[in-house]
Amino acid sequence: MKRIKTIVSLLLTVLLLISIVGCSGKSDDAKKDSDDKKEDTKKEEVVEEKAEEKAEEKEEKEEEKAEEKAEEKEEKEEAEEDSSDFTKGADIVAPEGKVLRSLPVDQKAEEKIRIASICVQNNPWGAAVVVGQEFAKEVLADRNCVVDVIAVKSFDAMEWVSAIDNCTASGYDAICIFGVSDELNDSVNKAIEAGIEIYTFNGDLPDTERIAWYGMDDYAAGNVAGEAIVEALPDGGKYAIITGRFSVYGHEKRRTGCRDITDEVESLNLVGEYENDDDADTAYNLTTDLINANPDLSALYVTAGGPGGAAQAIIDAGKSGEITLICHDVLSAVADYIEDGTISVCIDQDPFNQGYQPVVDAYNSLVAGVVPQEMNAYDAVIANPDNVKSLFPELYE
Repeated sequence: MKRIKTIVSLLLTVLLLISIVGCSGKSDDAKKDSDDKKEDTKKEEVVEEKAEEKAEEKEEKEEEKAEEKAEEKEEKEEAEEDSSDFTKGADIVAPEGKVLRSLPVDQKAEEKIRIASICVQNNPWGAAVVVGQEFAKEVLADRNCVVDVIAVKSFDAMEWVSAIDNCTASGYDAICIFGVSDELNDSVNKAIEAGIEIYTFNGDLPDTERIAWYGMDDYAAGNVAGEAIVEALPDGGKYAIITGRFSVYGHEKRRTGCRDITDEVESLNLVGEYENDDDADTAYNLTTDLINANPDLSALYVTAGGPGGAAQAIIDAGKSGEITLICHDVLSAVADYIEDGTISVCIDQDPFNQGYQPVVDAYNSLVAGVVPQEMNAYDAVIANPDNVKSLFPELYE
């Protein structure tokens, strides 16, 4: 009996051990399963995170593309708007009787452009230049460009130096200037050193780094005047010259151009050369004095402003048809004198374009990098009583 109890006890112990081992195994399996589930969950979370990141990246790229397209569309619309809010060069209509030697590029300045154009205002020629300057101002106004037309009252070099220095201090992008004389060189060079583009017209400043020059070949025009005197006085005779100023580059070119022709003819007698500072009243007084001192005066060359005064003096002296008067610039102030023959030859130099073209070319250079040719010489137009109305009909309407 005792033995049976022992055996039963042993069996119970074995069963208990088996039960414990089984439970332990199940616990390990459960733990392993739990760990596996956690690992799977982590993997799923990582996959989801990567998927979310990819989705976000894709969304960001799509947003960037959308923004780029919107910007491109906006830029295109702005470009279209810019191209539609200014008059294209080909559509610009020149004033009656004028030809536009340059047209502005079909491009609007991104930042405001400032151009100064300086000319003397002491005679009708200067007024004709202003017409060109003002037209350039009008043409460029819708291209984000401001043009300031600046007047100098005389040919005094210090006035011109002051005007240039003021423009330099004001920070203009370009300055267009009547190249009066080399006394302006230092001021012009300072402006260039400050990054300002310089354009000259009428007189040139060749010893500076100016971009370009515009105007008539003054020396050649002086040759034309000299040849006209020689032709008018085949048997020789007395003649005189009235010039604006001996110090003005263009005036001197004309005077010496004339002299280089007439000095070769021994029968021609130069009775005097005088300055009138482009003033018509001074020209009148000088011409009157010349006629009084030389009743047999046969020809007179006025190189610059004020020829209307000389013409009136000839009329008042009763010398119309007896004195050959040669001058420059076919303007309203002399139109009638040319028509009636008091002025025999008038050499026009296109003052309108001298005011207009350098300003437009300066704009084109600053905005589009279109650099003009350095020397822009205008062919002289020779007007006389026979052709003046056909050449300049607008003056007789």
